[in-house]
Amino acid sequence: MTNANKSGFSRISATVVVLLGILPAAIFFGRVIIGIVAGAAVAGIVLGEGFRTVWTRSRETVLSPLGLAIAATCLLWLPSLIASPDPVHSLETIVRSALFLIVAVVFYHYLAAEFHRPVLAIKSFLVVSIVGSCLALSAILYLPDIYLVTHLKAQLPPAIELAYKQTGSAAILMIPLACYAAWRLEGRWRWLAAAVTVALFGVMVVTGNRAGIAGVAGALPIVGLSVACRGRRWKLISLALVGFMVVTAMTLAWNQEQRVEMEVPAGTRTFMPDWIIDWHRQHIWITTWEIGAQHPWLGAGVNEIDSWPSARELIGKTTARSISFHPHNWILEIGAETGLISLAWMLGVVFVVNWKLLAHYHRGGSPAMLAAIAISAGYWISGLFNFSYWSSWWMVTFYSTMTIALALAAARRDGGPQAKTGA
Repeated sequence: MTNANKSGFSRISATVVVLLGILPAAIFFGRVIIGIVAGAAVAGIVLGEGFRTVWTRSRETVLSPLGLAIAATCLLWLPSLIASPDPVHSLETIVRSALFLIVAVVFYHYLAAEFHRPVLAIKSFLVVSIVGSCLALSAILYLPDIYLVTHLKAQLPPAIELAYKQTGSAAILMIPLACYAAWRLEGRWRWLAAAVTVALFGVMVVTGNRAGIAGVAGALPIVGLSVACRGRRWKLISLALVGFMVVTAMTLAWNQEQRVEMEVPAGTRTFMPDWIIDWHRQHIWITTWEIGAQHPWLGAGVNEIDSWPSARELIGKTTARSISFHPHNWILEIGAETGLISLAWMLGVVFVVNWKLLAHYHRGGSPAMLAAIAISAGYWISGLFNFSYWSSWWMVTFYSTMTIALALAAARRDGGPQAKTGA
């Protein structure tokens, strides 16, 4: 047996780990690349050695109490097919979402099987992230044609910032991994991780991603409170709460400064000042609520709320629809499309999952677990103003960053020689 095989690094294994590491950063090169990288990783796991062990552990996770609770969430989405304008599309969305969860569990167990694997994964993530960030910043600030090369497009989009909107949102999920690497890695890897952190935040800012900024504003105090509560440092807890108010105030001030002065069209329905939440988003939320109220218990159809007649109505004399593609708020989206029963259950599952993350961190103090808490907080908070919950790239980016963070936490807990590997 070769040394590579002894350490778990056969050629197939190393390739799969690298693919899993670059998967979160694949968004810099488009959604198609995400699918290619994820598909290649799945194929490598299935064809490589140790798949049976990984699958056995994954099955145990799926059949655990928490796994079954998550599975029940997917089952509670099914009754929404009754009212869905396109039941086939809704069913495809449900099946796809469930498969993503199962594959994420497989990815986690594959990375956690050897303590070297998540270390290589996060280093691969850093390399691709710095390249992708620099290319994105250069395209937005200096040379838009870079976008044509990185995304294999023939024509530039009308606004290059909007073309990188998804990348700016995904940055909130990648920044915690970069921060972890800057804290735990050594030498040049630490400096690279610090550069990646700055570059990712820069991408978020230049794309004007308010949802991402909101995710940062919400995740920072949660991380601070997690650290403070673990040591029962009451002064630090008070400081974290004050910091939360300061960051919130700064975020609102930044949002007001960034907001372009614009007259609210006649016929728009709003419930708060436009500089806090733009008028179109507020109108979308109100319309979503009204459609959901017509099917309160079972929902109006997964991923189909924009197909309802009232959703297609134009706002006043504008060309903006009452619901533009999706509700831009995952709680409203789940509630309106799958019903209040499903929403209540899902909120409970999300609470339990995050409570477990906090409990694991409280017991072991793993920085990787703290990164997982930050990723989760950023995902759920920014998702209140962001893309559709059902978006494939959004799900995959969340699951891939979480699997790396959790695998790093598991490797540290299981006694891997982090001192030698630098993680």
